Amino acid sequence: MPSGEKYRCKSCNEELLILPKDFLLAPFPEKWVLGPPNTATREERVQRSRDMEEWARVHHRAFVCNPCEVQLFLPRQIDAAMWNEWKRKDLGSHRPHTDYPFLVRLVRLVDDALASSNECVIDFGQLCCPYCSQVLVAGDKLSPKCPHCGSSEMEHVDSGIATMSASFPRQWPPIV
Repeated sequence: MPSGEKYRCKSCNEELLILPKDFLLAPFPEKWVLGPPNTATREERVQRSRDMEEWARVHHRAFVCNPCEVQLFLPRQIDAAMWNEWKRKDLGSHRPHTDYPFLVRLVRLVDDALASSNECVIDFGQLCCPYCSQVLVAGDKLSPKCPHCGSSEMEHVDSGIATMSASFPRQWPPIV
């Protein structure tokens, strides 16, 4: 079941449910996946957040397509050991990178870059949305527009698992 983001237009009060299509094609250190220990102080949690942001700034790159609600997270700087471990673990996930043809091409670019060096900075060049073929914009958050009045003044209201009457018989996000 996909997670959803609920927004309300500040201009016309229209509500919008966004179901982002998140594609993560980058490893994230295990120490941050599990969260802080229960015994962590407030200062330790704040420092942990800063460390995570700094790590992500150096190692990740994010792109979005607002009309298609696509978010793509790619490695910026990567080493072969971390990359190969991530690929191995991702193959066992519920939606591995091998299920999406446009991700297979991006994985190949990383593999080729790491074939000549154990660590590298990856330049993917200009990327296009796999749904609409428009150029993806650098950024790690969607910036929705109101479908009713077209305003960009949207207020985030809620996050969570999307509640829908229908089940999702196909993979989410759809394979493209």
